[in-house]
Amino acid sequence: MAVLPDPEYGGPKIDEETLSVARATVSDDRTRVRLDIPGLRSDRVVHIRSPRPFKAANGDDLWSTEAWYTLNAVPGDKTPATAYEAEEGKLSGGAGITGEHQGYSGGGFVDGFGTQGAGVTFHVETAGKGAYDVGLRYANGPHPFHGTKKVSVYVNGEKVRQTSLPPTGSWTTWSTRNERLTLRKGHNTVTYRYDAGDDGHVNLDMIHLNRPGERIPLFDGGSLSQWQHTDGRAVSWPRVGDGAVEVCCGTSAPSGPSATTGCTWSSTCRSSRTTSPARTAATAASTSRTATRSRSSTPTG
Repeated sequence: MAVLPDPEYGGPKIDEETLSVARATVSDDRTRVRLDIPGLRSDRVVHIRSPRPFKAANGDDLWSTEAWYTLNAVPGDKTPATAYEAEEGKLSGGAGITGEHQGYSGGGFVDGFGTQGAGVTFHVETAGKGAYDVGLRYANGPHPFHGTKKVSVYVNGEKVRQTSLPPTGSWTTWSTRNERLTLRKGHNTVTYRYDAGDDGHVNLDMIHLNRPGERIPLFDGGSLSQWQHTDGRAVSWPRVGDGAVEVCCGTSAPSGPSATTGCTWSSTCRSSRTTSPARTAATAASTSRTATRSRSSTPTG
């Protein structure tokens, strides 16, 4: 989970996700236990808990069966982030976080864009300078009018354009608007704001960041953030080891601007990597597929 900072200790929890322990290894001297937990992400608070009874070899109850810690970084090679949740960005003006309408990803979405000055800033990292396709996932319902609505786009503090967000029909229907933006190498900010001359009155869920024409890994053995059910619900598939998850509970499809492949009920989505899940997305993208299924399935794109 992530915890938003606020004046009170321990702000609201967002983007909570339940992970399973794939393997537990006890050290030779039986004083340490190594846990392999697929799907851990950096900059998240991790809560590990073992149910009682939990006793030592001599029958003594262990003093504690749970631990909380902040995972600042995942050791070894890791997949570069391409998805950024709006609720984890920096909010300004009247922008706020809610989960009022279904279909959002992560722990909620950003609303409050009915107030001029409302904005959300995404902090993103890039491997190199140049053009990037930035896909904004948003909802544009019928209030206060049905139609295309405009908001302003800023890159690294400079306004670069006014973007138009076509109507999605309802507040529970989401769409993606792509912008080709020029970013510098390393840290960048991308801001969407309701300025004078804009319409506002939209909800923002997340952005995806990719190089133009770049192959997008749908599942690489790590996060499931780019997958959702066709009705917009986030997936909660069990991990079955070896970098795979078992797909259940209805047909699902990857979200994002280049989502074209889905997995059907009772199939398995497995990373196409042939070695450790710690290999990078770039390596995974160079293979023939980034999502494979153990049984026949139907694309939903």
